[in-house]
Amino acid sequence: MTFKSQLKEDALNCFLNTNEFAEEITYIPAGGLSRIIKALVRRGKITPAKQDDLRTLQNQAEVFVLNDEAAGISLINKKDDKIILADLEGDTKECRIVEVLNKDDALWRLLVEW
Repeated sequence: MTFKSQLKEDALNCFLNTNEFAEEITYIPAGGLSRIIKALVRRGKITPAKQDDLRTLQNQAEVFVLNDEAAGISLINKKDDKIILADLEGDTKECRIVEVLNKDDALWRLLVEW
């Protein structure tokens, strides 16, 4: 067993455990079928959309998902992939992927907005 393989296993069994930290979200790949995956969601406060647009507010969240074809996501299309999750009030929202903040052998770290 290597460090990299153990990292992926720990991410799946600990961080992405729905009895501990994670929750289920819906991932909709571009041109594909939606599916339920486990994710760690860190919801943020409402922020201005742009510097020049002080009246427009956007909600943001960081989403951590497994870098795995079967149990998570293996390829991300920032332009067309969508994520459905609950906001701070519990309302279901369809989010767009704004940025891939990080990717390693175990997890994707995504910034999403709605």
